Amino acid sequence: MVTSGGMRPGKLARELRARAGQAHRRLIWVLSWAPGLTRVLIPSPLRDPAVRRAYGRYLAGKRVVLVGPAPSIEGSRQRDLIESHDVVARVNHALPVPAHLRPDVGCRTDVLYHNLWRGDPRALPFPELVSLLEGHVQWVCAAYPYLNLDHPFADDIDRFVTDLAGRVPFHVPSNRRYLRTWWDCRTRPNAGISAIADLLSFDIARLYLTGFTFYAGSQAYHAGYRGSGRGSETIHDQGRQREFVARTLRTDGRLVADAVLGQILAVSSPTFPPASTGDAQP
Repeated sequence: MVTSGGMRPGKLARELRARAGQAHRRLIWVLSWAPGLTRVLIPSPLRDPAVRRAYGRYLAGKRVVLVGPAPSIEGSRQRDLIESHDVVARVNHALPVPAHLRPDVGCRTDVLYHNLWRGDPRALPFPELVSLLEGHVQWVCAAYPYLNLDHPFADDIDRFVTDLAGRVPFHVPSNRRYLRTWWDCRTRPNAGISAIADLLSFDIARLYLTGFTFYAGSQAYHAGYRGSGRGSETIHDQGRQREFVARTLRTDGRLVADAVLGQILAVSSPTFPPASTGDAQP
């Protein structure tokens, strides 16, 4: 016997059980956030809308480049292109930019998005990170919201803010924006994905992505990036995040991917439009 969809009953039953199990696991995961979500009830200056407005004014109408740590940036010789943008943003452990990479990605950094996870073996102690930021970047941004969800993001942010001590303007993504991004990806977004979603929530002119492969290939990071290894596929599903970027490229004309990411997305997403990639000349 074959069902109207062309599937045998036994196979259909197994698939339905697998989907039900997956849905149950996701529900339990989301419900586990409930205690952390109560953090939203606690007043905090980190949720001051005036800070978000100030960051929005800083970004308004500007051409932004977001530089990731993928090995694809090595040999790209994009320094002039990257530094011709109005705002140069980087992620996580990008600073200081290694000397051998400066012809490829420059060294100017205006905005740093950081996961602020002190348990990362690549992470600098917060006082050292602050010393790199002060006098060199215009804004530092948390990659995650001021909530304790499947990770104690708010606790990490509190510790960082203590060491930052107001030396550099600090922006935290809105809870709603982050939760929407998580739902769209159906996984915890990488810091880079969080940065993309956050930047596109402002009135920027364009956002050029370079140095992102979402771990496609044998090497996760460029030589010189602190530490090694690959992100957990259990926590950060890279395939779903590639699908998120491909969808966003189709729906938001401000987003442009470099040629390497464009090729990766063209393979992983058959509907990805090659016209959305290119050299991103400003």
